[in-house]
Amino acid sequence: MRLVRKFNLKVTNSLTKQLKAANGTGVTIEGVTEVPLIVADQLVKTYALVSKDIFEFIIGSDWLVAHYCNWDFRNSCISVNGGAWIQLNERRSVICGRVYADADVIIPPRVQRSVPVRMVVSKPSCVTGDTILESKRLKPGLYVGRTLVSGADEGQKTVFLMNVSEDEQFMCEETCLGAISEVQVLSNEAGSETSERVFHDNEAVSDLIAKLPKELNIQQREAGASLLCRFGDILSCN
Repeated sequence: MRLVRKFNLKVTNSLTKQLKAANGTGVTIEGVTEVPLIVADQLVKTYALVSKDIFEFIIGSDWLVAHYCNWDFRNSCISVNGGAWIQLNERRSVICGRVYADADVIIPPRVQRSVPVRMVVSKPSCVTGDTILESKRLKPGLYVGRTLVSGADEGQKTVFLMNVSEDEQFMCEETCLGAISEVQVLSNEAGSETSERVFHDNEAVSDLIAKLPKELNIQQREAGASLLCRFGDILSCN
């Protein structure tokens, strides 16, 4: 869609409504458009499927066949329609995707709200698991919260926006909320092991547990100790 808007291309209905990437990720098709590609000084008119879920231009094997392409893998170059060889260069990008607002949203003053979003990736294979959207200021008084966004979840994705101003804030659909990066989510078992390690290794936590009020009953003392162990890594040891 970014290329469609940039070059003011006309999008028409497509019989294809949904595609599946090699990793099983669903790709929703908005329509089809004619793209006037210039390849090695040749004008190659190409009908391309349009999707909001991908921001890179992807050429398929059917296009390579239709335009009599020869691909020299050893020398990393390609020719189209018998034309001159084109050197291919691998372009690496640190951005695997971006998150955009999926609807117009009004956020009242001093309110945190979950808003619907959609994830747009450079190509479906870039995102296979969990990703994170870092916190940032969208405009004065309006912030996006650090949010875990699952690339594998095909349902409606949401992130948190916080309005810290005294005025109502409006955010329109298609607003870019930031880039995403892949993360590894620790299991509950890993979290339990971490808590136990904090309990044994952090002397400050042990000291705080020992100083819990004597009037606490056994259940209250255990709950307090568990809480201190869980968050022991963020407590000051000075």
